[in-house]
Parts: sequence; C-alpha cells; structure tokens
Amino acid sequence: MEEDLIAAQPGTVPDMQTPDSILIIEPEKIQDAPQEPDKLARQWQKRIDAAKKHWKWFYDRCRYNRKLTANFNTEKKADDPDFMPFRINLIESTIRGIMPNLYARNPEISIRCRRRADEANAELTKFCDTLQEVLNAYLERAELKARGKSVVRAALTNSYGVLKVSFQRDLSTDTIIRSRLQDAQDNLARIDGLASELADDDLQGHEQLEAKRQELLETISGYQQDPEPQTITGLVIDRVPTDQLIIDPMICDFSDYPQADWMCQCVPMSREYVEDTYKIKVDGAAVYTESAGEALDRKELAPTGSATDNVRPDDQVMVFEIWDRRSQRVYTMCDGCQYFLREPDSPQKVGSRWFPFFLLPFDQVDDTFVAPSLVDLMEGLQEEHNKTRDTQMLHKDFCKPGYIASADVDEKSITRFAQAELGEITILKNTEGQDLRSLIQPKQYPPLDQALYDTTAIRQDIEQVTGMQDAMRSTVVQPKTATEAQIMQQGLSGRVAAFRDAVEDFLQEVAFYSAQVLLQELDVKDVEDIMGKAQPGFDPVTLQIVPVEQPFVWYQLSATELSRLIRLKIEAGSTGAPNKLQEQENWGKVVPTIMQAVQALYQLGSQGLDTTPFETVISETCRRFDERIDPKAFIPDLQPQLAQQAALQQAAAQAQGQGAVQPAVAQPSLIQPT
Repeated sequence: MEEDLIAAQPGTVPDMQTPDSILIIEPEKIQDAPQEPDKLARQWQKRIDAAKKHWKWFYDRCRYNRKLTANFNTEKKADDPDFMPFRINLIESTIRGIMPNLYARNPEISIRCRRRADEANAELTKFCDTLQEVLNAYLERAELKARGKSVVRAALTNSYGVLKVSFQRDLSTDTIIRSRLQDAQDNLARIDGLASELADDDLQGHEQLEAKRQELLETISGYQQDPEPQTITGLVIDRVPTDQLIIDPMICDFSDYPQADWMCQCVPMSREYVEDTYKIKVDGAAVYTESAGEALDRKELAPTGSATDNVRPDDQVMVFEIWDRRSQRVYTMCDGCQYFLREPDSPQKVGSRWFPFFLLPFDQVDDTFVAPSLVDLMEGLQEEHNKTRDTQMLHKDFCKPGYIASADVDEKSITRFAQAELGEITILKNTEGQDLRSLIQPKQYPPLDQALYDTTAIRQDIEQVTGMQDAMRSTVVQPKTATEAQIMQQGLSGRVAAFRDAVEDFLQEVAFYSAQVLLQELDVKDVEDIMGKAQPGFDPVTLQIVPVEQPFVWYQLSATELSRLIRLKIEAGSTGAPNKLQEQENWGKVVPTIMQAVQALYQLGSQGLDTTPFETVISETCRRFDERIDPKAFIPDLQPQLAQQAALQQAAAQAQGQGAVQPAVAQPSLIQPT
C-alpha cells in the first residue's frame, strides 16, 4: 500500500487535486533522547523543582478550593446522600450571583489620540478608529468574554486567575497554545506524528504497528474531506489554570510579578503527543497521576535505561514552557528529561512587556504574593451555616409524634389503638379503674427553639465578606425598608465596583498588549478583511469612475510609538450587568440640564459670543453622571453654520453695492429655550 501513498514535505499543505489518491506526509523520524544531559536544562529542572516545593501549599489549596466549590465527594457513589457534603452550597451560589456584577458583557474599548493636538490630525484619528475596530474584532474572535469570565471565576476561587495572550502563526514555531484556532495544521501534524511512529524502529514487529497504520489511513481520509481552512493566523487567548503557572519565588509583592526573572507554564500532555510534536523521545519523563489531595502530583521518575515496554503512549507527562526575562529566551522541556525538546527561541513580535501572562488578583495583601480568595473567606461561614441547618434537621427528625402507654395496658389493646379506623371505638382493659387518659397519652419532645438555629448572624457575616445582600441572591430572607435596601445596595456597589474596576484595569492591559501584537503581525490585507476595500465610485457630472478614499488607515507602529501616540481605555463599568431602570431614571434627570445648555450654545454661537461656560457645564455634567458618555457628542459644531451665514451676508452686501434687488435671505432657525 505504501507505493500508492503521495509524499509531501513536513509542515506543508499538499495538493488535494487527486481525491482518489491517499495522502501522507513524508515522516520525520523521532529522535532518541540525548545520552548526555544538557547542563542548562538540568539547572532549570532544579530551579523549577525548588519553586514547585515553595508554592506546593498554594497549589494544593487551589485544588482544594475547586473541590470545595464544586461540592462533589467523588469517593462516594453517585447515589450516595453524602456525594454532596454540604446541604447548601453558599460558595458556588455566591460566585454565580456576583459574576453578573463583574463580567456580564464584553468591555467597551475606546482608542483615542493621547495628545489633544493630535486630534486635529484626521489621518491619525482615522487610524485610531481602524485600530479600535480591528482590535474588537480579533478579541471577539479570540472569545475574550468566555476567557474573561473564566479568569474572574478563577480569581474568586484561587486568589488570582491567569490569561496568556499569543498570536497563532505556525504550529512548528509557535509557543504552547491550548486554545488553538482550528485549521489544517493540526491534521497535518497528526498525520506527521503517526507517520513518524510507523517509521520508528522500536515499533517494528510490535503488535501496535497494524493499529497505528489503520489510524493513519483513517486520519488521512478525514484530512481529505476536512472543510477547515489550511492556515489560520490570529490572536489567541488562553486561560491558564492558577496552579499550572510557576512564578519566580523571589517575587514577594503581587504587583511586581511583571518584573519576575522567569515564569514557567506547566502543560500536561500525553507522552505520545509530546513525541509526535517535538520529534524526540521522552522515555525518562515523570508520569503524572490524578491525586485527590495534592496538585502537580507525579510518580517516581523512570529509571535510566529502563525498558520501553513499561512506557505507555497515553502516560500523562508535564511539559514546561519557561519564559526567562533575563536572557529573553523561551525554553521548552519535559519534567524529568534533562534536555530541551526544541532549540531555545526568542519571541520577536511581542508587546512592550516580556511575559505574555496576565494575572488578575481577587485581593492584595501588602508584601505578600498570595492573598485570600473568596472561597477562603467563606469556607468557615459556609461550614457553620450548614452545621446549624444540619443540626436543626436532626432536631426535627428526633421530634417525631407518638404516644406513651402505661405498662398495665396489654399488647392487644395497644395494637387495637394503633390500628383503629375512623369512628372506631377502642376498648382498653382497665382492671384497676385508672383514668384512661393516663394509660395512653401523646409523647412530649423537646421544643424547637428557633433562636438556637438562627442563621441571621452568619448571613450578615457573609454579606460583610462578599458584599452581596439577600436581594442579590434572588431571595429576601428578612424584609428591609427602602432606605435600608438603598444603603445596602450602595455598599454592594462600592465593594463590587472595587473588584470590577480591577477587572477592567486587567482587561485594559490585555487589550493594550493585544493591540501591540496586532500592529506587528497584521498587514493591509488582513485589515481589509475586517474594514473592507475601497470601492470605486461614479461621478454623475463627468460620467467618470473616480477612486474612493481608503476606508481605513493602518500603520506599522512599534510598542514605544503606540504608547506615545495612542491612549487605549476600557470604559468604566462597561463589563457589569446594566441596571436599566436606574439608568433610565438618572437619564431622565440629567437630560433637561444638557438640553438647556445645548440650546444656549446655539444662541450664543450664532451671535459670535463665548460659549465656553456652557461647554464646561455639559462636560462636567457628563463626567459626574457617567464617564462612558462623550460630552463632545452634545456640543454642536457651529463653524459650518457661521461660515454659511458669513458667505450669505457677504453675497448680499456685494449685490446691494451693485444696485441689484436681492431676495430676502432666510436666517437659520435657532432652537429657543423652553
């Protein structure tokens, strides 16, 4: 069958003109591991092991917090009542309730000239509009909203969340991208990997050989029918798990993390995938297993010179992608293998900061890198709340209605009493003439004291910790007056707005870095795909086809030039869920003030008087009401109107000087104040 295969070079897109043929990529043989360890790789292995030991307590806590939030006890059976330990999962409901106030929609990104003098430059202003449109399109394609929600949820759960921003170009040279844009490169890489395995001498004669050959043929058939584009380039945003990013332990204060000497992303992969991707064997790699109590848990390293029969292709190994700021190099190695998987590289087209990792903290503590998360703050309160409710349920189960019978009543009479039907007369044997009410009477049980099981104080503590009141959880446990509700809502807005402001600052850093990368990566053709091409127009006077101005302006700016000329800003409060009723009410209050100022501007401007005071009123009103409102949108441009009036007056004066009778000139109507 090998004679019928069409060979192609690795990494190239073959010609698919012959659908009846079978396609294969010429295999690149998987190399054996080097005999001598790389001294630099060995040094990095020791450095990472020391850092993992330093952060182990935090990584274990991250895994514990996730299990606490999920509220699953996987050691129990699915139908076991103890499968969900907590009766009420307050932590998960709090996170779910607070998310709409933090990140409910994509942020509104505005790009303007940094200097006021540059705003008169029409070409530079048009470039800002182009960059804004292109940046929003690429961020939407990279699913910023989904990744942003994930990183906010990670910050609430694990103290801080991590995003990684990169640009997808070529699968063979890109850094590790988990959320790759799907194109033909992935299928070609898979075919290349399978072909390399078939060419491996160690596999010859092995029972897996036939299975690999069949898998290869099926993959080739799928590639021939694959409708995916051959190559896709674009911005990619990855959400990196908090416990899979190792940061230099020398960093103490969280705000200093961009100045760390190095960062290492830990990416779990199968052994087979690593060998297919990097074309080198990793038989000595550490094998990782799922552990119930610890993160980054691994087995012992494979002994040197061990038989390859004990190495399974589906073993999970850990690939380290090390970003070293001091040497400006990126190293890729596998845990347990003291050599690099590929040659160290220096990323060329990056932003003004070296690291592509962005960290969002839930809170910060002075001179401490890790601060408590929302889960850490609520764990004890949730446990106390559930313990109170569980005890109350046990009390209710204990207080079961029943009767107490005297020992003088025989068993037959008790049975007749217990099984009596409606209207039946029960006869009790009473030989000594005792009062029947003393023979059988209702059982008394301890009364249920609601004060012992009141959770009001616990809910108040939760409100203090999270800033969420009862109404934000879609339930009102204790009615409040309108004034109390307004005060609590203001408190909620203040505490939630503080974290939302941090989220928007974080997104602003991500957007600015993304803009720097796009300006280096995109050319005019890429921008045309978003903004459109200039279409020729038709002049009805000359009956000629005339060129139309290009609908966009695109510069190739460096990171320094971009920082000097452009100001990128996330509009404040644009990520939270809108409160339409309150916004409509506030808007109704502020509109009369703006309209009166606009009317005054028309009057004074038409008379050539100074309009600065009323322009200041509009600007200050918009600033105090909502920073998202552009005051320039309300200030009318009176220059064309004044120029038209001056031209009409000049023409009328010239006509009168010539003695001609001119018709009356209609003055532009002005809006009169109400």
